[in-house]
Amino acid sequence: MVTQDLSEVAVEFNSILENTSEDITKKIPNRFKAFFKSIESPEYMFEYDKGKTLNEQELKSETKGLIALVYQEYICEGQEKESYKRYCSEVLKQHEESKKNLYNAGKNSMVTPIKYQANAANEIKDPDKLALIEKREDKWYSKIFSKRRNF
Repeated sequence: MVTQDLSEVAVEFNSILENTSEDITKKIPNRFKAFFKSIESPEYMFEYDKGKTLNEQELKSETKGLIALVYQEYICEGQEKESYKRYCSEVLKQHEESKKNLYNAGKNSMVTPIKYQANAANEIKDPDKLALIEKREDKWYSKIFSKRRNF
């Protein structure tokens, strides 16, 4: 199923391909290009600004990911492909490390737990209102039966 986001990404991708040199577009399979041409959204408009580089264009993050995938799979060759894969894995590793350092509460983290401090203004008088689980009291007749069983 083709979503609206994917249709919009197809519009951006096709616009980029139209403004790319022919020797690069020849490396991309025709079925791949035809698929993205067939699913593009008729309502979404994107204009490639020839005065800006590809990095300066205002693209959706999904479009950037698609471009990276196409670059890795179809455009890169040989040694360039291997170095690009190593670069991507290093960037991913650095990103994971930064997330780990940011959210690891056991070590030197930027996230500190917030302690609840009750004061007279926000103190709740009834402890039953604080309960997460509903307290159910036994019916009067079940209390009698339980007392009798315990006898």
